[in-house]
Amino acid sequence: MRNLKIVIIILSILLVIICTVLGIILHKKIDTNTNQNKDEENLSEANNYIDSEILSDSGEPSGEEAIGDINIILNHNFEEVKYNAEYYSVVDILNKFNNNIKDFLLTGNSTSVMEMLSNKYITEFNINENNLKEKVEGLANNEYQITKMYNSVIENNLQIFIVFGKMANKEYSYMVTIDINNNTFAISLNEYINKYNINMENIKDINVQENTIEKNENNTYSMSDISLEEMAKRYYKNCIEKLKTDSLEAYNLLDNDYKNKVFTNYNNFDSYLKQHIATLENVQLKEYKVESFDNYTQYICKDNFNNYYIFKVEAVMNYKFFFVNDEINYEY
Repeated sequence: MRNLKIVIIILSILLVIICTVLGIILHKKIDTNTNQNKDEENLSEANNYIDSEILSDSGEPSGEEAIGDINIILNHNFEEVKYNAEYYSVVDILNKFNNNIKDFLLTGNSTSVMEMLSNKYITEFNINENNLKEKVEGLANNEYQITKMYNSVIENNLQIFIVFGKMANKEYSYMVTIDINNNTFAISLNEYINKYNINMENIKDINVQENTIEKNENNTYSMSDISLEEMAKRYYKNCIEKLKTDSLEAYNLLDNDYKNKVFTNYNNFDSYLKQHIATLENVQLKEYKVESFDNYTQYICKDNFNNYYIFKVEAVMNYKFFFVNDEINYEY
């Protein structure tokens, strides 16, 4: 009898253990199925999000850049171009583009221009040999003055540059995409900028144009190497041209403290320039000095009449300035 009780106890213990193990296995299986269902629901929601955000009502991609079968719009952080080499590389690209347009208008050979344009831009705006002339003819006949330039890295090998400027007293902008790995570029013209409402206050969302930019005979570039001396000359020349031809723009570029203390208002400034126009016509840069500070770089230029021009530069060609001489005494 005693042995029977022992056997019953052992069997009871084994039964409890078996029931416990089965319970654990069953619980894990239920959790696995639940998680799988949740994952399927999440995947379904993600697919619905892509469909609603990326595709148009017709089911066709509505973005600008195809990656796989999906066109996407990326959200970039743009800032003013701070490096001279980048800024003037883009300037060189636009100058090269302008020269090719002039050749095209003379020879009728459109290849050199078409190969500089973005493939997506060509497709979206139906650019071809027959309508290219009407798109670019005005670009060759008018000088382009850059107002601001912004850039953003969109991939490891790609950079987008948005160039704002004026041509024939009208605003005109370019988008230049650079492929760093291939040393190539692609250009989109002003109508692309206008279509997507890209401006200096709204350049956050940009339709990505290229994944990579394949090389051809006309779309390669090299990084410009601009010395401090050359930059000093460019700031000085830019300033003198404004002082001679556009006194209001020059006035707006004056350092605010200097403007208020020395000239008080625009009329006084304009009157001063008119009295000294003969001097401005004959000035030449003789010396320069560059000083670096936390938030800006300062260029000090001296001309042949002992005028000193001081430029406070926060980004390339984005500066405030003032000038001092025997007549104007201003401590800085």
